[in-house]
Amino acid sequence: MNSIPYYIRPWSHQATAISRAKDLNAFALFFEMGTGKTATAINIIREKNAAAHKTLKTLILCPLIVVENWRREFLTHGPELQNQVVALNGKSSKAKIRQLQKALLANKNIFILNLDSVNFDIWKEITKHRFDALILDESHRCKDPKTKRTKAVIKFADRTGVKLILTGTPVLNSLLDLWGQIRILSRSILPENFYVFQASYFRDKNAGMSREKYFPDWQPLPNSMARIKELLAPVTMRVKKCDVLDLPDLVRKTVYVDLTAEQEKHYRALENDFVSYLENSAVVADLAITKILRLQQVSSGILKDDKGVEHSVASAKLEALKDLLPQITGEHKVIVWTNFRPTYKAIGGLCELLNLPYALIVGDQSATERQAAVDAFNTDPKIRVCIANQSAGGIGIGLQAASYMIYYSKNYNLEHDLQSESRNHRGGSEIHAKITRIDIVAKDTIDEEVTAALRDKKAIGELLLDIKQARNVKCLDAA
Repeated sequence: MNSIPYYIRPWSHQATAISRAKDLNAFALFFEMGTGKTATAINIIREKNAAAHKTLKTLILCPLIVVENWRREFLTHGPELQNQVVALNGKSSKAKIRQLQKALLANKNIFILNLDSVNFDIWKEITKHRFDALILDESHRCKDPKTKRTKAVIKFADRTGVKLILTGTPVLNSLLDLWGQIRILSRSILPENFYVFQASYFRDKNAGMSREKYFPDWQPLPNSMARIKELLAPVTMRVKKCDVLDLPDLVRKTVYVDLTAEQEKHYRALENDFVSYLENSAVVADLAITKILRLQQVSSGILKDDKGVEHSVASAKLEALKDLLPQITGEHKVIVWTNFRPTYKAIGGLCELLNLPYALIVGDQSATERQAAVDAFNTDPKIRVCIANQSAGGIGIGLQAASYMIYYSKNYNLEHDLQSESRNHRGGSEIHAKITRIDIVAKDTIDEEVTAALRDKKAIGELLLDIKQARNVKCLDAA
């Protein structure tokens, strides 16, 4: 018999996770986006409250854009706790500190805080107090053991009794991504020291390279994955959408466009510089990503003038969108994903030209403004389009009203791609017969390699190699 009432009956996989975790002090919900990990975590904490006969003092660390969503989820899945929940969402660290101090005096016990706050004074104030439980949402953001964020959360977790970590993407690039997340759960599951973990389960393929060309390439030793899985099995649960949800089919389509003459001129000049850079044996990945983004900006109709100011120019992608939107919006709602600020105005202007009311979800909005845009898109039948940035709208919100998503532009970030795709292909999207993803791709540009790499979930090193090989083939064909 359940020790607590469930206000919304959990799906079977959620019930299994609650049952497994309620008697453990450390548990990882590796649930793919849209499978209900937030609701599951809330019900686990409710079970633990019932066992302790009190409300555990709980800190929830999450990305800024889902702070409000967490507060709302408590209203749905744990309404008896709503008077205990405080979203520390002040506009400054000082404001958050005042919120915290006032809430503690009022005997509040559940606090929701932006994960990036570990770099500010509010974190110093938080660490003055003892907490019974820590919930770390999107735990893959603490995968790098060298960052201040990861170190701070580990130190906090070590003096906290109950720990839950949540993510749909525990491994984005390498099994090395797991150490920081699991170290937050426990000192004893994996080696306590990262470098011991690395040496025990991986080898550096480039260890014999000359010093001037050396860069590390840590690859798992034989059976490392099986050994790590065995260690993690008692305290983790992996859930994939395809296994637990009866979701509509996700249909993928690509619309190819040609660059305009102005785009072509600027793009080829930048491309020649990029190819020359790739020929350098000491390619730096971060700089390569910057160059890729510049190429993507041009393919999306964004040019920089001599002063570095970005401007929109005639874009083949905008013309394609002009054809697509009227075809879709008669019967369907659509999310248009785009990552570059000048395109917001361009796409918004197109929607106005087509007499299509739209919602806007971008990075410089407050949590209240963003949630209002989400609610309007999901509930107002007049609003047919949502223009959204993947960083701002791609995590922690549901846009299930849309049966279409169009990727007008995208950066090379696998997490952003997976997260954004799951905003409307998730629990609740069963109202649609199918979900359609359309990638608008400029032909013979970086768009093609980035789109293919994201679909194949390739790491940055593989992407750079693919680009280099593709450009070499192009040069041979031209000769």
